[in-house]
Amino acid sequence: MKDTNRARDPLVLLVEDDPAHACLLTAAVAETGVRARIERVKNAEEAEERLSDLSKERPALILVDLNLPGKSGREFLVGIKRDPRLQSLPVVVLSCSQAPEDVAACYRANANAYLVKPFTWEDLLRTVQVTLEFWLGVAVAPPARRESEGSVLRGRPAGR
Repeated sequence: MKDTNRARDPLVLLVEDDPAHACLLTAAVAETGVRARIERVKNAEEAEERLSDLSKERPALILVDLNLPGKSGREFLVGIKRDPRLQSLPVVVLSCSQAPEDVAACYRANANAYLVKPFTWEDLLRTVQVTLEFWLGVAVAPPARRESEGSVLRGRPAGR
């Protein structure tokens, strides 16, 4: 029997090129018991296309890997935060890098949080649980901007 309530769970867009990291993050979400649906795209271009499709559900949270092939996670972040229709979406950057310049650059680009990918399963579970509980359960997001207010993602107005 299909769980019809799952459709009401918040949607998290995971932008992650590494299938092993995506699998671990998805498994961690399931194990924590936090109610969320994960939709994975493999790069920034796929994420931009996904977010530009107004027929698709707007995610409640975006988790983006910093080091993506092609357009980087930071470049993707800059585009989201410049888009009037999407700029209120919380974007959490995930990275193996602890370099102060990476952290600072992401916060300058208006990342909502910067998380270093944990090395142990227990740390990953704790990080995923705390992050999702906060962004999906505690934080109150502003209302989404209307389609008529336009989108600058991918260089075209919303709905075109």
